Amino acid sequence: MTSEPIAHGTAPDTLTYGMEPQAELPLFSPRDHGLAPAPIAQRWIRRTYWGLFVACLVLALLYAATTWRDQRQILFGSLDTSSSFLVSATQSYFQGYSSVLEATGSDLEDKADLLQHPEVLQILLERRQALLPGALSVNVVSMDGRLLGTSLRSDNLPDLRHYPDLMEALVRLRALPLKNGLIIGRPLIGPLLGEWVIPLVREIPAGQSHPAFYVIAAVSTQTFLQQSLANTALPYKGIAAVLARNDGYVLARWPAPKSKAFYASPQQGVFAQSLIDHPAATSAHYDGWVAADGLMRMGSWQRLQTHPELAVAVSVPSSLLWTQYLHTIWPPMVGLVFLLLLLTVLYRYANGQIVREQTQALAQQQRLRTLAITDPLTAVGNRTLLRERLEVALETAWTHQGQFGLLLLDLDGFKQVNDAYGHSAGDTLLRETAQRLQAILREGEIMARMGGDEFAVLLTEGFGGEAAAEAAAQRILAVLRQPFDLGVGRQASISVSLGCALYPEDGGDAETLLRRADLALYAAKSAGRDRYLRFKADFEREAQRQKHLVESVEAALQQGRLSLRYQPIVAIGGDPTRPAVVGVEALLRLQSEQAEEQVASDFASVLDHGRLARAIGRFVLDQALTQGALWRAEGLDLHIAVNISAEHLLAPEFMDDLHQALRNHPGFPASGLVLEITESAPLRNLEQARQVLQECQDLGLGVALDDFGTGSASLTYLQQLPAQSIKIDQSFVRDMVNDPKDFAIVSAVVTAANLLGLEVIGEGAETLEHLSVLAAMNCTLAQGYAIARPLPAEAVATWVQTWVRPAADLRASEFPHEVEVAQRRRVERLQQAVRGEVPFPDHVLEAQAENQCHLGLWLNGQGRLYYGRDPRYGLLIEQHAEIHELARQAKMALDLGDLAAARRFGQDVAELSIIVLDGIRQLSATPERVTPSQD
Repeated sequence: MTSEPIAHGTAPDTLTYGMEPQAELPLFSPRDHGLAPAPIAQRWIRRTYWGLFVACLVLALLYAATTWRDQRQILFGSLDTSSSFLVSATQSYFQGYSSVLEATGSDLEDKADLLQHPEVLQILLERRQALLPGALSVNVVSMDGRLLGTSLRSDNLPDLRHYPDLMEALVRLRALPLKNGLIIGRPLIGPLLGEWVIPLVREIPAGQSHPAFYVIAAVSTQTFLQQSLANTALPYKGIAAVLARNDGYVLARWPAPKSKAFYASPQQGVFAQSLIDHPAATSAHYDGWVAADGLMRMGSWQRLQTHPELAVAVSVPSSLLWTQYLHTIWPPMVGLVFLLLLLTVLYRYANGQIVREQTQALAQQQRLRTLAITDPLTAVGNRTLLRERLEVALETAWTHQGQFGLLLLDLDGFKQVNDAYGHSAGDTLLRETAQRLQAILREGEIMARMGGDEFAVLLTEGFGGEAAAEAAAQRILAVLRQPFDLGVGRQASISVSLGCALYPEDGGDAETLLRRADLALYAAKSAGRDRYLRFKADFEREAQRQKHLVESVEAALQQGRLSLRYQPIVAIGGDPTRPAVVGVEALLRLQSEQAEEQVASDFASVLDHGRLARAIGRFVLDQALTQGALWRAEGLDLHIAVNISAEHLLAPEFMDDLHQALRNHPGFPASGLVLEITESAPLRNLEQARQVLQECQDLGLGVALDDFGTGSASLTYLQQLPAQSIKIDQSFVRDMVNDPKDFAIVSAVVTAANLLGLEVIGEGAETLEHLSVLAAMNCTLAQGYAIARPLPAEAVATWVQTWVRPAADLRASEFPHEVEVAQRRRVERLQQAVRGEVPFPDHVLEAQAENQCHLGLWLNGQGRLYYGRDPRYGLLIEQHAEIHELARQAKMALDLGDLAAARRFGQDVAELSIIVLDGIRQLSATPERVTPSQD
């Protein structure tokens, strides 16, 4: 597993079709087409706002309508008042005229002779005219139309019979049924005045001394209403007053009409029409077009009580109503508009806040969604997005009776790259892998990272069955076989294993397809990696078998059906005084429910299972240490090697379990326990495995690399892991006598181990010939059926007492020439450094440098094993330590600028190195024979 920092920049999309431009990652699944509903608060605010808005508008309309009605009523009421005043004034005016004309008639009845003297009659009529305001003339006219007298001064009185309009008016007067009151005639043009006048007539019936005649006052149509209006309050500008007859003739109007022919005929305007439409009404209102001035007017009229055939009207322009209406309505309307604006501002602000919050929430949701479906390291889709697209593909394929394929791929060798170059290099490798996959994918092929170094490819649109899946797999295999540039001049070559499951042949739901593609991937890895396999039913059966096996081992552990057997490890070289049996390896056994004993290889595939590894590891530690303490108590000093699974070794609780086991068994020292590990633990996390093993070594435990030679990274482990011994896998030892390749491998491993100071244990020694060959190769320990099969704990003590070391040509190892060459080369480089020819070697100043150089590794390993009891060996150790101390002093002198001292120390190093090498050659010149132990 590698670290996964957040990738910077815009995330490329997960769906890359061939070399087409990348699109954005989908923020929502394809089923989420609709927008999210508005929040409840936003909906309620919107409803409240529009409710208040509509309510305000309705109230405004109601207020406007009510105000219009009220203003109309107020205006009509005011006009009613004005018309009432005008009626009273007009009636008083007519009453005054009637009295004067009646008095004039009475005077003429008493003095009928005046009718024969127009000059005298004129004086009387002038006096009477002075009593009549607004009168233009007062006239006396006979029944037949003769002008008997007038208040106007004129030498010749006109003959009224020559005026048809006057004669027609006299005819109408004679036809009136009631003649005892003031008669108001139609307007006409006065023959003596030449202008429109209103004839006010008083009939004087015939007497004994005179015939009947008329006293007529001619009143100007223009000045008549001025006299009446003088006593009437007119509150409005633009007001007009009208005196009209029921037959439509207008007697007077103020202001005067625009047309002089206005009085000549009945009017058809709205006022006249209202009089005609309401013959029995004493008053009414009207509103419409008026012919006198061509305006829209509204007015109030009332009939005169004294003269019901006449009506007085007062009107104002209709615009006055609008003016008053707007003057009345604008303050509250402005307030209402301000209120609506304020309400709108508040609504928009609140809605804006909610929208901003919703936008921020949506943006946050989108960011979370993007993070949820995006792999942060490679910036492609992750497992979540793949599951969504897989569900969509299932639905589409089911609807259209289609098919699609699912490829799962895992990088081979990624762990080694991570361990060799670090996590940053692993991250670079994963990003480059994602980019390469994107570059080769075609339309309808969807890629995602599942986690770690595992990717998935979904083959959807236009899928051509198994052949198309294999073609896609071959493209992936080819592109990932190309070397990867990891930067800083580093390159790595990896491969990939692929597993495939097809819909609908291999499953009808997402879980089944993923599981079966994973089974195919696991089978591809097990088959040798760097290959593609499609799911087969056998894979699932094997998985079921493994599941059953896990359950069986778990049940055996819980039921106490697990036990340990112990296979001896014996010495076949090295120190002749060393015990022949140095230790045992604890091997796990399982007793089945049918009482059959199963060896560990029968269930080894599940010992590293997450549910079992720790429990079994603790069981093995407890059983081995318990037995070791019992043997120690019996005087049997054996180290015990136990196998620790990778899962348990790398678990955070391992060191706690180890400490607890050692505390529970104080009778067995930590130095007597050896941990055997295979390459599976370092493959998972080399650095963590190194740290754990170093802690174990610090406690005094031994560490052995088991099954050495079978893993691709074994040489790396020799270099980086703290270990004291290696166990050559039995697959090499068993056939090395007959197979030159196995012989060469075993020989090379033994030589490398001797150079590194590691002790070698040859597993699988089944014959004495195996033991002899191993001893000849300087392998010091062996284990196998030629020595003993795994024994019950109670049988070990007896076997140790009866074991006899085989009589074989077992001898001590000679000093390796390679170590001598390496030591001479190191000394030569130091000499060059003190002369200033090359940089000073860094290894000189390293901590424990004397234990890390080639000569130090041999002295502390194979040298101690073979010659540790020889007194000369101790002197060699002291001299070797002095060599390193002299080298440090040379470096200090060189740093101080004392070149002469530095060269002197360098020369001392060279001389002392020659002495040590000569001493080692003398020590190994006559190696002692290893005498078989008789105990």
